[in-house]
Amino acid sequence: MGDEEKPFDGDIPTISVRGNSPAEAWEKSILALNQGGIWYARGGEKDKGGMQVDSTMIITIKDPRARHLIHKFPKVPTDSLLEYGYEFLGAKDGLVVNPAYGESLETDTRWPYDYHGRLVAWGKDIGLPPVDQIEEVINRLANHPDKRNGQMITWQPPTDLGSADPACMQRVWCFLVPMPDGSFRLNTNYSFRSRNPMTAAPMNLFGESVLQDYMAEQIGLRMGKVVTAGRLVDMSDSYHISNRDQPLFQDFLRIHREDFAAGKTIEDRSYERGWAFGYMETITEEINAKIAGQIKDRHEERLVRNPDKRGRLEEELGTQMGNLGKIHDWMTKYIAKG
Repeated sequence: MGDEEKPFDGDIPTISVRGNSPAEAWEKSILALNQGGIWYARGGEKDKGGMQVDSTMIITIKDPRARHLIHKFPKVPTDSLLEYGYEFLGAKDGLVVNPAYGESLETDTRWPYDYHGRLVAWGKDIGLPPVDQIEEVINRLANHPDKRNGQMITWQPPTDLGSADPACMQRVWCFLVPMPDGSFRLNTNYSFRSRNPMTAAPMNLFGESVLQDYMAEQIGLRMGKVVTAGRLVDMSDSYHISNRDQPLFQDFLRIHREDFAAGKTIEDRSYERGWAFGYMETITEEINAKIAGQIKDRHEERLVRNPDKRGRLEEELGTQMGNLGKIHDWMTKYIAKG
């Protein structure tokens, strides 16, 4: 548990941390959760009556593009981060479970949604005309940079309230801050209902930064102005470490104590942006090919089950591969810029 025993009052504490870089902010969130989180026993598959630590967490990253990009501890492979960046821009929208092709939301263990799919086609899964919220917000802010309604949501009550895997990320809010030189800074808030800090949060933070940079670029192009990514706020209603992940949590705390005693800093515990992006630059083609293979495999699987829908499936395959090509081009340029 935390370093100091605290009285149990049944209230999830609200904790706020701030870091200049993604790696620093994430590390501070784990340390703050250990110091100020609430411990309680919880049932379910991940806890099984064991103790977990929980909080409502607000993480502010002053500069998402700062050089301390990736913390070394979560051991999230750099290629997985890059792949997740592709996913956050929509490369895997077509891989989610699709009942239209006989895939069951009850028995298929693959993801029933992805964040980008919800953002660009909100309402589609519940019989409403799909709304491309990313495009709407980009256009809205480009044409009305003083507005505060640049908001996107993922939650769909008819499907999510009873889902075993409802969307964790709930909302994205974007706002343009005018600068004295005539440029703008895109400030972004991401809100999650529930999240695992040790595994999901590091990947989410990278994906959030990628989407923020993409939207800043697109808004700037349409405005004819310079728009750069500003501070990023990441909020979780339940920022919790389950009983199952306690060994990982305690290992992190042990390593941090040893580093602190040895005089090491965040410089020693993170990979610099230049190194990370330099490595990513060497594997973009590999990641693109991997996702292309996943898209083709799912197409073939669906074709076997739905031979009568060949025309529709072939059209969707063409659309998905075309989208992947555009995402790959953008990601390649984004990574090359460092």
